Amino acid sequence: MTCSNNCPSCSCQSPKFLLGDLVEKVSGSTWSGRVVGTYSTQLTPEGYCVESDKHPGSVQIYPATALRLVQTVRIQSSKATS
Repeated sequence: MTCSNNCPSCSCQSPKFLLGDLVEKVSGSTWSGRVVGTYSTQLTPEGYCVESDKHPGSVQIYPATALRLVQTVRIQSSKATS
């Protein structure tokens, strides 16, 4: 899948998750933990490496579509008023 700029891995778009985000699988076997890396293949343009929060050091890889956000590390920007 390509984005509107024809990038093969859509690296020009914002990622679904950031390093450090807490995520969990949406279906099937259970898995939750922190995003510790990313990967990209022809079949999976946006994939994430997730370290288990129950078994430290154990990492699984999942496509972005298989995960949902539990808690983000994103900092909410606030507009200063004059």
